[in-house]
Amino acid sequence: MLKVEIWVPIEGYNGWYEISNQGNIRSIERVVALKDRKQRIINAKTLKTRQNNCGYTYVRLSMEGKTYTFYVHRLVAEHFIPNPDHLPQVNHKSGDKKNNSVENLEWV
Repeated sequence: MLKVEIWVPIEGYNGWYEISNQGNIRSIERVVALKDRKQRIINAKTLKTRQNNCGYTYVRLSMEGKTYTFYVHRLVAEHFIPNPDHLPQVNHKSGDKKNNSVENLEWV
């Protein structure tokens, strides 16, 4: 069965970054103003992710000169899995920390 990849804007980074239900993150093409009043086009691209020493995948997002680090599994859960009980952690159902698709995640 072919899985459809659904993209949504990352909260707080609307117009800059999007995340998919499969755990992919991309920047959005945009025009930025430079100090000399010229404009520059930032091309869209899929961002590279990294693994920390515990095996969790993370990504760094930058906006307006500030960079923040986010765990990919948590971003996917926050954007695609309802959490009506306000559970604090996200679990990988299969135990595979590299599989950040929405089907493999749950709030616990």
